[in-house]
Amino acid sequence: MSGPATSESLLPTSSALPAAAAAAAAVGDDRPGVAEWLAGRSVLVTGATGFLGQLLVEKLLRSCPEVATIYLLVRERRGEPPQKRIDRILDDQLFDRVRCRRDKLVLVSGDLSEPDLGLKPEDRAKLVRSVNVILHSAATVRFDAPLRTAAAINVRATRELLRLAHEMKELLSLVHVSTMYSHCPQPRIEERVYKPRMSCDQLLNIVEALDDETLDRITPELMRPWPNSYVFTKAIAEDVVLRESKGLPVCVIRPSMVVSTTNEPVPGWINNINGPAGVIIGSGLGLLRTLHIDTEISDLIPADLVTNTICAAAWRTANSRKENISVIAEGEEIPVYNCVSSARNPISWDKVFEICPENGFHYPSEHCIWYFCLFRNKSLLMHYILRVLLHLIPAIIVDTFLRIAGRKPMLWKAYGKIHKFLDITDYFRSHEWTFTDTNMQSLWSELKESDKKIFPCNAADLDWEENIKNWIPGMRMYFLKDPLNTVEKAKVKYNRLKLMHYTLVAAFWLLNRCIINKI
Repeated sequence: MSGPATSESLLPTSSALPAAAAAAAAVGDDRPGVAEWLAGRSVLVTGATGFLGQLLVEKLLRSCPEVATIYLLVRERRGEPPQKRIDRILDDQLFDRVRCRRDKLVLVSGDLSEPDLGLKPEDRAKLVRSVNVILHSAATVRFDAPLRTAAAINVRATRELLRLAHEMKELLSLVHVSTMYSHCPQPRIEERVYKPRMSCDQLLNIVEALDDETLDRITPELMRPWPNSYVFTKAIAEDVVLRESKGLPVCVIRPSMVVSTTNEPVPGWINNINGPAGVIIGSGLGLLRTLHIDTEISDLIPADLVTNTICAAAWRTANSRKENISVIAEGEEIPVYNCVSSARNPISWDKVFEICPENGFHYPSEHCIWYFCLFRNKSLLMHYILRVLLHLIPAIIVDTFLRIAGRKPMLWKAYGKIHKFLDITDYFRSHEWTFTDTNMQSLWSELKESDKKIFPCNAADLDWEENIKNWIPGMRMYFLKDPLNTVEKAKVKYNRLKLMHYTLVAAFWLLNRCIINKI
């Protein structure tokens, strides 16, 4: 079902992209390719420790080997210094092919939750002097993040970064990574910036004026009709980009639900359980047994297509600037790219849940606690009933036996986290949207043929069946850290769980028949 439309007005549509296409036609293939354009230039990447950020850094090192420097803006986290965080990430097998080029990476200590990005004066001066391209992918992606935190990182930091960009005399391109759901109250989302419910200044004034308790209490009313602080603040952040980008070469990328990689740097790479990955892993391990879903079409986009889009859009923005097209003037729209699949190559949830279990049976994990059994319900009431029957009651039974055996109970706590995940993501499984992607298609058509092979970002070319078949082994290896050489051992355990599952099902069926016959 579709989400309710809102009364927010649309900002003026710009003629920048048609003009860019005309300019591209005029210059033909005389423009440098993406990697050639980046050669000898310096790039600032925010969010480099995140899922997309790691893939983006790896992609730049691998496909743009002549890039001069990649500055990584990283903060200390939970007592771990920025350098240690980067070293740990670079030790991951994701970077196996490019680790020899790590000398191109330059760490800049900062914190997007702090004023002025938490930069030291000397680091700020270095960035102003050196940076040619900014790829802004940093954000707090927690749906349940306190509004104060989300406003600081997603909104204020974006404003601070744009103000920093105005000081960079050699800046050629700035890409802001948003989300396809930043304007989710709209049933149809086009490649334009929609007016948010409140401005950046209004939000920040409210956040700064109120204490935590008061702010948390009024947050739902402030955000309505947005379902969470993430998409609410990302909508305002887009408006910030528009308002603060006068004279800058900027664009916005909006990915939909980001899933495991298709091919690059390895098929099926993922390091988190956000979005669809949480459902696939949870059900594959036998933990998740009921799911409320009231939509037919899913809009999924592989992570490597998103990183390729970011690189291609940065290139196009810079090359358009030569024709004075992507430099934003007062009142103009900014180029927006809806990085989606449903517009050209849709796939249904039915198909996803058909392919995943079939493939999962070939790659069970040693971490499985039960055989796969997932009920998909359009009825929210039935979903809650099955939560009790298939999650909470088994959790009580298992945890009771664990306590008797002197072991630590685990299932009740695990299901608390699972149910919280299901609740905060339910909105996106119970609404459908229509997305347009005209600008994405224009970007794809402008890429050189050689770049189309190096930076593939056309969702129409996706082979969903092959892509989804890589999800299970990828999640097994890269997220669960369960190597493929344990598959045969895991199959023995999985077959035992299968026997237990169907024995239990048969016992309940027989018990049910006996009760009915007696009645």
